[in-house]
Amino acid sequence: MKTVIIEDELQVVETLKLLLAKYCPEVVITGAASSFKEGYDLCLNLQPELVLCDIRLNAAEGTGLDLVQLLNDQDMKVIFITGSKEFAVDAFRVHAIDYLLKPINIKELKEAVSKALAYKTSAGVVEKQPVNSLHIPTQHGFLVVPVRDIIRCEARSAYTHFHIAHKPGRQTASVNLGIIAEKLPAGQFFRVHKTHVINKAHIVEYKRGDGGMVRMSDNCEVPVSRLAKDAFMQWLL
Repeated sequence: MKTVIIEDELQVVETLKLLLAKYCPEVVITGAASSFKEGYDLCLNLQPELVLCDIRLNAAEGTGLDLVQLLNDQDMKVIFITGSKEFAVDAFRVHAIDYLLKPINIKELKEAVSKALAYKTSAGVVEKQPVNSLHIPTQHGFLVVPVRDIIRCEARSAYTHFHIAHKPGRQTASVNLGIIAEKLPAGQFFRVHKTHVINKAHIVEYKRGDGGMVRMSDNCEVPVSRLAKDAFMQWLL
């Protein structure tokens, strides 16, 4: 099980690595981060199955709870690690697998990892919860946007521009469009082009052509790639 550790205390990181190697051989540590931003980038790049995350990251960007909400990845299992009991309720509200107190208890760590493995092996039985909102990272934190209000997502290199109903301009996030596309419900959104994902509810008109063009509710015309056209027409109808 691909695992990353997000913890700002180096000693805790080293302890976790030793304990996991000795008592939880199913876990493979693929990376570690010591800050909110490092943790965010690491999770986006590595797409871990399990994250062991400190709640108090001593970062202006936010806590471990904020980080998990920002990532909004239902396939990623989270075990929170903290020196305080006060965040326990909040941790389970973001569907954490477990909540471990420092110093780490070996028995509790093994039990927490066993829970994560159980979720993984029963993945075909456990249904995903519907995605109702998306957390878009901004310069000052993140914006929570109802999925129904997203008109389209536009790729610009490693960034994604979000065009949102009732909001002037655009919101830009340093997240690859491919990552965004995976988070959005497939029945409602379609990647019509390598640069665009669109919301079915905001389609105004389709114009025929080699691939065609789709006019959205913000009056922008989005190209449909020739290769995506047949699948797009089936999805649309």
